[in-house]
Amino acid sequence: MAPEHRIWMEVATEALQNSGLLQQVKGKSVGVFVAASEIQYDRVDHDNEGLSVVGRMASMLPTRIAYQYDFKGPAVLVDTACSSGIVAIDHAVDAIHSGRLVS
Repeated sequence: MAPEHRIWMEVATEALQNSGLLQQVKGKSVGVFVAASEIQYDRVDHDNEGLSVVGRMASMLPTRIAYQYDFKGPAVLVDTACSSGIVAIDHAVDAIHSGRLVS
């Protein structure tokens, strides 16, 4: 697993634990919308020994989180350069308002 993936997992876990909602949302229709760009670790470690392509792909970030917590909603990576964060939030709000996700 690339270091960025490990950090994302740690931050997601901390956020879910701090929210006090983890047990209530586990296994439910919860979406994971992540704003990220390419994984930079490849530029540092050219050998990438022990890391598979999947272990380094940015698109796997939301999928890892969704799998870890058995979320049944969409797991989406948004990469729109400078606007990724706001676009990811917009997608999440749309999903909640449409009734596709737990609000």
